[in-house]
Amino acid sequence: MFALNVQLGIRLPIDLLKTKPTPAIFQKWFLVLFLASMVVQCGCRCPWSCCNANLAESSRWLQGGLQAHHNGQHVRAERLLSQAVDSRPNDPILREHLAQTYLHQGKTTEAISELMQAAEISGHDASFLVKIGNLYLANGQQIPAQQYATKALKSDRQLPEAWVLNAETKIAKGQLTDALSDYQRALSLRNDAPEIQIRIAELQQLLGRPLRALSTVEQMLSGIPQPSQPEAALLLSGKLLIQLKQPAQAVEKLKIATNRDDASTDSHIQLAQAQLSMGRTEDARTTLLAAQQKFPGVSIFQTKLNELGTGQERIAAVDLPTGEFVR
Repeated sequence: MFALNVQLGIRLPIDLLKTKPTPAIFQKWFLVLFLASMVVQCGCRCPWSCCNANLAESSRWLQGGLQAHHNGQHVRAERLLSQAVDSRPNDPILREHLAQTYLHQGKTTEAISELMQAAEISGHDASFLVKIGNLYLANGQQIPAQQYATKALKSDRQLPEAWVLNAETKIAKGQLTDALSDYQRALSLRNDAPEIQIRIAELQQLLGRPLRALSTVEQMLSGIPQPSQPEAALLLSGKLLIQLKQPAQAVEKLKIATNRDDASTDSHIQLAQAQLSMGRTEDARTTLLAAQQKFPGVSIFQTKLNELGTGQERIAAVDLPTGEFVR
């Protein structure tokens, strides 16, 4: 007690040192030690105002870092968020924000390190474990990715993202049937996730079940208003319809994709190929010309237009029963 008295630079009440300990005395000891520790941690005589000031300063660094990150100023964001983390090292959310900034700079190792510390601080929260696993998987490190998928599922088997990560590690190993089961488990936990339904349909196609895949993706699209239907789902539906020898329906589906404001170059190319598979060369030309105007810096459309005059594109377009588009 004397050593603590000297270290904290305070004098304990005499009754705490001479009186026989009672519950009331212990309560006084606890209060004194708590206030003393606050003074030591904050470095000032008023623990409440000091810690509030630290919290306010940390919040300013956080807000400044997030704003810099939003503006694409990732070096500045890293500096500000690092200051925020230094001021509140036991805040896992701050470390997650810093990890995101590292990722935008290509600093994967540093990002993983921050997420690992966030996971440790949070008591191995499954969401952090999934993020770590996804980073390893994206980096081609399948073994640690699988390890973190297992850890995430051990921590929380009701987290859909943990099952998705587990499925992706199995896909990387060619275990498609097991991966499909994991994705279906994820969907049972979150049935309003189009990205999961699309992945299930893709796996069904890879497993040689195009009808089931088409049923899956069409069921998903039927529950979404047309302007909001994911482009990936529309493209997959078009691809499956081509595979099932239904090019006219594929064309209609792909037209919806190309009419989106954010339509990609893939939508236009696949629509042109579907039109060519029906022998509608002029329609395909019109599609490619429209795409050329929409994407003036993309050379692939001129290449495809040139091929129309040689007949090469026609040959490529009709060779689609495998479900793979020629790009």
